[in-house]
Amino acid sequence: MSMKHKILSWIRIFVWLTILRTLFFFFGK
Repeated sequence: MSMKHKILSWIRIFVWLTILRTLFFFFGK
C-alpha cells in the first residue's frame, strides 16, 4: 500500500467520524 493511498484512507475515516459526530450532536439535543 502506497503512502498516498494510506493518507487518503485516513482522511476518509476522519471525515466520516466528523460527520457522524455532528449527526449525533444534532440528534442528541
